[in-house]
Amino acid sequence: DYTISGLKESGTDYPEGLEEKYTKLPNEVPERVYEKSSEITEGKENAFAKVNAIKQWLAKNKEYSLDATSTPPDTGLAEHFIFNTNKVYCSYFASAAAVMLRTQDIPTRYVSGYGGGSRNSEGDFAVREKHAHAWIEVYFPEEGWITFDPTSGSSEAYEEARVAEE
Repeated sequence: DYTISGLKESGTDYPEGLEEKYTKLPNEVPERVYEKSSEITEGKENAFAKVNAIKQWLAKNKEYSLDATSTPPDTGLAEHFIFNTNKVYCSYFASAAAVMLRTQDIPTRYVSGYGGGSRNSEGDFAVREKHAHAWIEVYFPEEGWITFDPTSGSSEAYEEARVAEE
């Protein structure tokens, strides 16, 4: 259990080694990704506010779609998504959010799994590939790993696409 006030006040006193591991980025991440992330989070006083600023920017500027274009071979996925494309699926949202938050020294991890599912004709609960989803978890001292879904419209967009396929 956590509270919003607890997340806002959690600070940056991370367990030893956690910050280094979960803020690490490849050297190939372009400076413009750092700059854009800093621009979006400018003036935000805590990690929770920065997470929400990134989520809001993604929701305002990107659209969930199962018809995403592939990333050119000479461009990183997060960079391509942030600067070159608008219609993408959940893994792009989660990857970009993780990279953007890590540029701000906020411990973040990319998570993928399955959401939803449906009952089949025998009454069993079936989870299929179409129920796959990706999101992020952000570490807050004293609170632990907290799940955030940066996908535009979050579960609403995912659920609408899933139901449309059934």
